[in-house]
Amino acid sequence: AMAAAGIVRGASVQCHFSITPGLDDVAEAEAAVTQIGSVLADRKVSLRVLVVEDDEMQRAVLANLFAAANRSNVIHGTPVRFETEVVGSADDALRRIVLDRTFDLVVLDIFMPERSGVDVLPQVRQILGPRAAVVMISSDAKMDLLARCILLGADSYVPKPLALETVRGLWQYVLHKNRAVFASAPFLFLYRPFRLVHLAHHRHINDAELDPD
Repeated sequence: AMAAAGIVRGASVQCHFSITPGLDDVAEAEAAVTQIGSVLADRKVSLRVLVVEDDEMQRAVLANLFAAANRSNVIHGTPVRFETEVVGSADDALRRIVLDRTFDLVVLDIFMPERSGVDVLPQVRQILGPRAAVVMISSDAKMDLLARCILLGADSYVPKPLALETVRGLWQYVLHKNRAVFASAPFLFLYRPFRLVHLAHHRHINDAELDPD
């Protein structure tokens, strides 16, 4: 039969099929695409961030960094977005978190006029509780000051100027504090983190350095 059809044994044969879907098939495919889009949308993680920085230029830089991070922060297919508010003083920060205690992350400058970040850190921690991450920032922080930040409730320290890659990774500090925020994307719990700088391990701070006196 193969010889009659002009087909030689061992020769390659190409078969072309054309399938015309019915209306039910098209509707089911469109429904599936819509469902997938809905699932992916539900996997988006939004984090509320309060940035406290007294310098006007630095505030603009930080706001731009968080905006840039939002345009490119996709972890294993899940967008991680920062809903960022920026204030210019420690007192403004306290007023803001008293009115709204839902912030997931506070980025707090250490050196500010009138009241420093260290001065208000205990109140920030008391108001927001243990679920919020607090990251201190400064261009010049000594080890004894960083040790004091640990005692007062800070989770980490990041030197200024902040790099975009560092800002992109700040969500991991929130994950470390409050996994409930990431309930829509539990697989992020398995994400291999970038190098988190936890103050308790920074340069092997010892008991003497943690002494508040």
